[in-house]
Formats: sequence, C-alpha cells, structure tokens
Amino acid sequence: MLGSRFPPFAQHRGASVRLLALLAVTAAVAGMGCGDAPEAPDHVARVGEQHLRPAEVRAALASLPDGADSAAARRQVIRQWTTEALLYREAQRRGLADDSAVSARLEASRRSVLVNALVGRLYDEAADTFSTEAMRTYYQRHRQALRLTEPYVRVRHLSTAAAADAETARRRLRRAGGQQQQDTADTTWAALTRRYAADTSRARRLAERLRAEPSLFADQPGVGEQLAALDPGEPAPVFRAGGRFHVLQLVERVPAGTVPEFAWVKDEIRRRLLLRRRKQTYARQVERLRSQARASGALEERGQ
Repeated sequence: MLGSRFPPFAQHRGASVRLLALLAVTAAVAGMGCGDAPEAPDHVARVGEQHLRPAEVRAALASLPDGADSAAARRQVIRQWTTEALLYREAQRRGLADDSAVSARLEASRRSVLVNALVGRLYDEAADTFSTEAMRTYYQRHRQALRLTEPYVRVRHLSTAAAADAETARRRLRRAGGQQQQDTADTTWAALTRRYAADTSRARRLAERLRAEPSLFADQPGVGEQLAALDPGEPAPVFRAGGRFHVLQLVERVPAGTVPEFAWVKDEIRRRLLLRRRKQTYARQVERLRSQARASGALEERGQ
C-alpha cells in the first residue's frame, strides 16, 4: 500500500455497515413473539414464529473466499442464527428488557447505530467522482508523499482446472517473448486468457497495470509465494494451488521507495480525494446542526 493510512475517522463507514448488519439480525430475532408472522414455507430454520430464509443465508455466505467449504459455512450460519434466537427468547422470557441497566445499554446501542447510519448516509450523499484534472493536480502536489511503501508488480496470471491447458498456455506465453517483446506477449496473453482462464476478466485486469505485491494474492497464498520468488521475464513452472493449475509470469517489479507514475496511483488518489470530501461534508453538516441548535436554544455546552 502507499505511504498514508486513513485516520480513524475514515472508518465510520465500515463501522456503520457492520453495526447495521448486526442491527438487522437483532431486529429479525426481535420479531419473535410480537404478533403473527407470515407463513414462510421456504425457511431453512425456525425458532417460534421467526424464520431464517434461504436468501438471508445466501447473503451471509456471499463474502466467502474461493475454495471455502460452503456447506460447512452454511451449517455454521444456521447454527449461529438458531443459537442467538433461542438465547433471545430466553432473555425475553426472563424480562431482561425491563432491567434498567439493560435498557440503558439498548438505548446506547440504538443511538450509536442511528448516528453511524446518518454518517453513512452523509457519505453516500457526497459525490464520489473526480475529474482527471483534479486528480492530476493532487498528484503533482503530493508526488513525494505518494512514494511506494511496498513493491508494486505487474503480472500475468491465470488458473485452469486442467494441467495440460496450463502447460500449453505457459509454453505459448514463453514463446511470445520477454520484456523486449511486450506487445507480442500482451496480444498472446489476451488470447490465452480468453481460451484457458477460469476467470478471464480478472486475468486481463491483473496484466493491465502495476499493483501492490503483498496484497495482490492475499486470498491465494500459494500463488503469492511463487510470485515472491520470481524475477521478471520467465514464466514460473506450472504449479497447483487451491485445486487449480496456475500460469504465472512477473512482467515488472518496482521497488518500495519509488515515486509512482500517475497511472499507478489513480485509485489511491481517488480514495484520498473522496476521504477529504467526506470529512468536509461531515464537518459542514455538524456545524450546520450546531448553528441550528444554538439558534433554537436546544444546545447547551457548559464549560466551553
């Protein structure tokens, strides 16, 4: 990654999403025993009148990495849901919602969720597009601060289910030439990805530009280990990882400390500009609310 990290303020959005997700689960469970629920013949689990539906399970499994045991994860989701639902029913039976300490904590949680939801909404309302001119201006002013803090690489990588296909793709890529014949190699690579890659669009995207090496194959550690041992040019021998056969070539490696070209860091610049815009939007909205509350007499800040 690049030199800077977003400050804690920037994590509001992620926290908001997590809190809202938890709220959604809690609200679903909270519906038990509060009146008649509609019939749900397609449910995968039930506790009392509350049903867990297939679409909710699919949503919970959507972020699973490739190769994960989806059947085991599905069982875990269902088990966790029923456990929480049963515990919630027992808490209701014991009247814990009427306990003053519990009630205060519930209200604090509700307030926190609503505040984070509002911040998320404010962020959504901030425009997230920037002109190329604005991005280039930022780049020119901050080039030195954008120095790479880790190596960046451009790679050609595809995976396929058949070892013979991987060997054929590697052989053709090797014949296409090294760094002195990039145009030929790029043309060959486009054809190879179209014919052999399990994920054609990803294989093409990886070859288009430089990317941070440590995070490039974070979800495929076997591929990352092979990449770390490569020098630019020669494709690695075909290897197997994650149940597939892989073709991997390091095209270029740029060391940490290098001042990047604009094209390498466009996404990072866009993130920084968006963060700045969101912080400005947040500050303006908070000041507006303060001014309105002072004018109406709703705000008191003693000792300020």
